[in-house]
Amino acid sequence: MGLLTSDDIKVFTALAEGVKEDPEAAVKEVAAKLPRDIEGYPLLNGNLYGCWFSRCW
Repeated sequence: MGLLTSDDIKVFTALAEGVKEDPEAAVKEVAAKLPRDIEGYPLLNGNLYGCWFSRCW
């Protein structure tokens, strides 16, 4: 679990299935779900987290 709070940062999330079968398609699917233009926020950053096990922890 994580917690993020800020008046200066906006956070968006997206999920995709099929990473093991086709990682490139899964990343493209996630990227397509995220907003491209956010008024007042000229910089965008992306972080990718993958869980490759049946249980992550």
